[in-house]
Amino acid sequence: MGFKLTITGKDTTIQLSEEVIKSVEVNTSTESSALAKTNIVATMSVNGKLLSNNKAADDLETEKIFAWSLVPPEDKDAYRSVTVEIIAASRVPRKIYFPNAFVVDYKEKYIHTDGSGEFFLLLRQKIDSISAVKSESGSQVEE
Repeated sequence: MGFKLTITGKDTTIQLSEEVIKSVEVNTSTESSALAKTNIVATMSVNGKLLSNNKAADDLETEKIFAWSLVPPEDKDAYRSVTVEIIAASRVPRKIYFPNAFVVDYKEKYIHTDGSGEFFLLLRQKIDSISAVKSESGSQVEE
């Protein structure tokens, strides 16, 4: 199983391949104290490898994510379109789309012994457009 991540902003597109993304987790939730279904929150966590020794192109893409995490909330480019494709046996059993996602948290961790690293990206869909979150199933991998 693999993952492809595409992030599209005002002037930039970020694409991370199956080689980079290690795991993806998507959650929808309501406040635990809620007595009715209100304020649904959609969250996506992405964990991946920093491949600075292997593929410079992928390293530049993760650098763009780091830069996005620093965009202030009043800038319209703080909200971007995010699509993740889960890939298994040349099929996409699930494609998830957050059209107005923002970075909640971004972390990079480097390992001294082998020069590798990993990143953790926590995204959330803008609450006033939660109904725009989409999930599709069963498509073929686009070449």
